[in-house]
Amino acid sequence: MSLQAALPETPVEIGLERRRETSDGDGRDDGSACSWLADRVCKSSFDTQNSELTDMSSRLVLLDRILAHYGPESHEARDQLRRSVVRALEQMESRDRASLTQSDSSSPGSEGLYDKVQALSPKADAQRSAQSQALGIVIGLGKRAG
Repeated sequence: MSLQAALPETPVEIGLERRRETSDGDGRDDGSACSWLADRVCKSSFDTQNSELTDMSSRLVLLDRILAHYGPESHEARDQLRRSVVRALEQMESRDRASLTQSDSSSPGSEGLYDKVQALSPKADAQRSAQSQALGIVIGLGKRAG
């Protein structure tokens, strides 16, 4: 018998297996299997959201640092980025799902921020490189948000 054949394949099978283990023999379940399964699903969802938030946060900080190194010409783009992040955090805090799903031109990775970064006029190779990196991050943020 292979190891794969012995392992449960889905969360439902895991929950059923756990139910058999926790049943006291009279066919009734004490509810711990369902509780265990719900805990596993919630933890997985939390871990995924936490990882995505950490990743997006690091990208936003990196974008801000790249724009800062670009020079004072990037001031408007950095202001747009800050306003976008504040607005996104306020929406998350209010847990207003309708506003989170609406398209907002000032969200991180949006066209507004892209346009601000695209409008920069690099005067040296270092600025061209910074602009290119910043545009790549903005595009990446837009793909994640969409």
